Amino acid sequence: MSKKLETKSDGVKGLSFHRTKAWILASLESGVIQLWDYTRATLIDQFHHHRGRPVRGVHFHDFEPLFVSGGTYGMIIRSKFGITRCGGACLVLRDILT
Repeated sequence: MSKKLETKSDGVKGLSFHRTKAWILASLESGVIQLWDYTRATLIDQFHHHRGRPVRGVHFHDFEPLFVSGGTYGMIIRSKFGITRCGGACLVLRDILT
């Protein structure tokens, strides 16, 4: 089975698959991190923590609702997120941890 997940960006620099959910985190050259549901081919949320600077790597934490991301400019950011189901819609609650 193959799915096409499309977004407008200069390029994808990193990917991370969630351990238990059908999610992919994609780090983009544009500085955006996107959270995708690959079974539905839908974009769940976007994170703009790197303020337009390229994000080279991204990784889900194995057991906590966290992910880390890093760019070539020397910044590593740890982000916390949570998903709440509301009448069939997903609401992503997020927080940047320093």
